[in-house]
Amino acid sequence: KLRYLQFYDSYQVESCPESWQCTNCREVQVTKKVVTYPGCQMEGKCKHRISHKKETFEKVSEWLCDDSEAHEKEWENEEKSKVDVRMEIRRKFSAIVTKEREVKTKEWKTSRSKSNHN
Repeated sequence: KLRYLQFYDSYQVESCPESWQCTNCREVQVTKKVVTYPGCQMEGKCKHRISHKKETFEKVSEWLCDDSEAHEKEWENEEKSKVDVRMEIRRKFSAIVTKEREVKTKEWKTSRSKSNHN
């Protein structure tokens, strides 16, 4: 049981998407530069002598987290609480235990056959 808990704790879940918010995340207002090319078919690669490039600034809201370590831990706990993830962890742990038993059985049989021949 202790080995399973250690395996569970060390099991890596997929990385946290940027859109996910934890309890420490807060919404903040930021000003971003927006570049557009109105009237140009080349969108972003405008090579006209008189460029169509237009820069504007917009206020947008973004999510910011003050505690990245807690953010990751909360994500990991939420992921590991999902039934399919827990089943995957159990499956992988069982596969490791089964493989270890097979290796021990082979070693035991090999050492037993050697002692019978002596």
